[in-house]
Amino acid sequence: MKKRMSNSRLFRFLAAALAASWPILFSAGCAASEPPRTQAITSDQELLAAGANRTSIRADLPKASSENPQEDAPAAGGSAVSGEATAAASFLDAGQAQSIALSHAGVDEENALHLKTGQDYDDGRFHYDVEFLADGMEYEYKIDAATGEILEYGFESAETGSGDSKASGQDGSAPSGAGEGEISEEQAMRIALDLAPGAGESHIRIGSGYDGGRRVYEGKIVYQGMEYEFEIDAATGTVLEWDAEPWP
Repeated sequence: MKKRMSNSRLFRFLAAALAASWPILFSAGCAASEPPRTQAITSDQELLAAGANRTSIRADLPKASSENPQEDAPAAGGSAVSGEATAAASFLDAGQAQSIALSHAGVDEENALHLKTGQDYDDGRFHYDVEFLADGMEYEYKIDAATGEILEYGFESAETGSGDSKASGQDGSAPSGAGEGEISEEQAMRIALDLAPGAGESHIRIGSGYDGGRRVYEGKIVYQGMEYEFEIDAATGTVLEWDAEPWP
């Protein structure tokens, strides 16, 4: 009887000891299963030393967040241009259109009076209308805003013709020949052809009449897809009007 009691007490003692020690044993086992903790590596140099390559380092860096506009904004010196702004930048500005017109007319900007430029859209093209006065002549140009091509141009005398009167017997019909002190039709033809380089006599039609009390030569030249109309003072050889536009 005493021996059985001794075994029973021993069993209870072992059970109590096991119950008291199992949390300590469980914690030790979990700690053994976790990988060893190391200090965080933050710099490229430390990552390279750890065996990573620079490409993988760059790929692993955090990307700019759209929540932070400063991170998404282009760097200094860069630009974010919209498609609309890019398209607008491809057109000439008004100053460039003026330069093309003045250069073609052979007029310096300081000698151009009442210089003005407007914008218009015609026949599917955005263009500039450039107008100015120089040396007693009025010039008008239509210039393609995308290409700088001169679509049309013309010039005429700035004189109004007021005060002019027909000489006695002048009924507006074409005279038979040049009067005293006037240029001939042949001379007027040469003046007009000089304004359309490459054109010849087969490309020109010319006649004479009266305009504002003075005798003039007038006609047209059709050459290389352009039609030119002109009016030339018979007394002085001055080109009073010159218009050019695509033909037909």
